[in-house]
Amino acid sequence: MTAAALSGCASLGGDSSGQSSFVKLPTIDSVAAISVSTNEKPVGSATEVYARVARGANQCWFGADGPLKKDYVYHADADAPSRGGKAEIVLHERDRSKPNPRGPKAYRIKIDPVGEQATLQTENLKMSESVAASLAGDVSRWSKGEHGCVGATTAVGWSPQADQQPKDAQPPPKVASAKKKNNKKSGAALKPSAP
Repeated sequence: MTAAALSGCASLGGDSSGQSSFVKLPTIDSVAAISVSTNEKPVGSATEVYARVARGANQCWFGADGPLKKDYVYHADADAPSRGGKAEIVLHERDRSKPNPRGPKAYRIKIDPVGEQATLQTENLKMSESVAASLAGDVSRWSKGEHGCVGATTAVGWSPQADQQPKDAQPPPKVASAKKKNNKKSGAALKPSAP
């Protein structure tokens, strides 16, 4: 029975060479290559590396002026430091047709603990090579302890100086607030009298 069904399927729309004339499969050259790169050794534990990379990505790529905010969704999973601190950050294509807009995975950052240090790996799944190279450069910088947004794939304006007040900066002026007068007589009038 199975042989008859298979032979019937094989004879549909094929030519004498066994090739289907209806469906043409893509060649290896036409399928986008997935590129994986292992970055130079990051500085710090897996949790520290994750914190810097996540902060940079959220501020530079997905901040108010972030270039990826419109078309991509940021998602991260990170273990607690007591469980090693393994983390994965995935950039998904934004799918506006679904309630959860996370579409196909486009870029992945993996941070794995190795003793007190970490390894970091970036994987381009669907981004253009030029954007992926810029993202990998940002991730590499952040993983080594640098801060800030640099280049076309990042938002303009965030730098470590924006997060820290200069040493010679004056504190903002205090605004005078109205203090309540502590009038014991008025407080005594509110207390119920003892019987």
